[in-house]
Amino acid sequence: MNDGCPVARWKSFAVIYAIGDGVRRFTELRREIDGISQRMLTVTLRGLERAG
Repeated sequence: MNDGCPVARWKSFAVIYAIGDGVRRFTELRREIDGISQRMLTVTLRGLERAG
């Protein structure tokens, strides 16, 4: 993840909030989070997975 970019941080929080309700499919997350690209969602999820 881009730790220095405020937009990347905001998107990370949006993803964490969205998956807080339970298991979601990639497309469900993409539809739920306005303005997130497929690449940004992929990068964010991979970073969260790596972080544990």
